[in-house]
Amino acid sequence: MSRSTIWTSAGVRALLFTVGFAGFNYSHAGNGVELHCLALNIYHEARGENFDGQLAVARVTLNRVRSDLFPDSICEVVWQPSQFSWTHDQRPDKPVNRKAWVGALQVARNALDTHHESTPLGNVTYFHADNVWPHWAEEQVLVTVIGNHLFYE
Repeated sequence: MSRSTIWTSAGVRALLFTVGFAGFNYSHAGNGVELHCLALNIYHEARGENFDGQLAVARVTLNRVRSDLFPDSICEVVWQPSQFSWTHDQRPDKPVNRKAWVGALQVARNALDTHHESTPLGNVTYFHADNVWPHWAEEQVLVTVIGNHLFYE
């Protein structure tokens, strides 16, 4: 499968079989494929952050789904070309750190369960690590810094 493809449900289901944690029976309860895509984004973008930092990355993803400027599903947002660095870095996407993967799944479930609640993050739809400065950052309004990430509206 090409990473430049906007992911369909069938494509994401196929992805589940290629990036699933070997020997690990993670739950697909609730939102199934969407939960998995959200957890992958949390894992790859923020696994070194605390719960709040990981939840903030999840909120950005969910805010994008609600925005008219981005695709309408979590998986389409995550796999939208050139939006999240890990989706086009040519490295394997399969989680290798079991503890971090379980944590990312827990944060993803929490984010999905509380997606209707207001958060101090408001409508943030962008973030980046503090060790990079993407070209788009100057055009956005900085809302907050959590851990090693800057969040923007």
